[in-house]
Amino acid sequence: MQLYYLRHGQSGNNTLEGTSEYLTERLSEPDLTDIGVAQAARTAEYFSCARQGAADGASAPVPGNPYCGDGLDITHIYSSPHLRALRTAAPIANAVGRPIDVYEGIHEAGGVFRFDEDRRVLAGDSGLSREGALEIHGSIRYPEAISNEGWWGFRPFETEDERVTRASRAVEFFAREHSPDDRILIVSHCHFYVYFCCALLGMPYRDGYWFTLNNCAISRFDFGRGGIEVQYLNRQEHLAPDLFS
Repeated sequence: MQLYYLRHGQSGNNTLEGTSEYLTERLSEPDLTDIGVAQAARTAEYFSCARQGAADGASAPVPGNPYCGDGLDITHIYSSPHLRALRTAAPIANAVGRPIDVYEGIHEAGGVFRFDEDRRVLAGDSGLSREGALEIHGSIRYPEAISNEGWWGFRPFETEDERVTRASRAVEFFAREHSPDDRILIVSHCHFYVYFCCALLGMPYRDGYWFTLNNCAISRFDFGRGGIEVQYLNRQEHLAPDLFS
């Protein structure tokens, strides 16, 4: 099985990172910026052009995709329930003709939260509703267990131990549910990516570990041969330099 981990396109919150206003001005469910929309559109083109007709009518790799010579040919798309992830997954689903399965197990670290100015703490918020998700793309398959009042449902800010456990369960889920020939794309987040990589590689998570993943950058992990093969991390050559973020 080939697993492609894609970070969502640039969100409004991403533009606040590193500023003193990050906690107070960030939104609990930010949408994509114009740059994020462009990143998602270009990434959709990249996945759709995995193979093309050769001169003799046979399928052939696109020269612009040197990292998967036999084509990507995505068989399944999973997205976290966050608005920014679903907005990124939607054009890719259109491009490759696959539905989007919402999988809560790959949401961002912490969940859906806002800064409570009165208590000066990070407080859980509701999250995107089922109707809101279906408005983004008609193919979205939303778990029945998730409430229509918002997928996070005002739960508390997720702890580090909960993130570690969830990442291990996500890795087990994908390994259990998919066959060796599947090529799955998961649209997720940069902070959760750190926990996911540690779980994949059998590394105990420690504070201070970081695996960089830029907006709409791709990492590929192959399951098989008795273990996990890391093919590449944080690839973003499909984007123009003015779309790097």
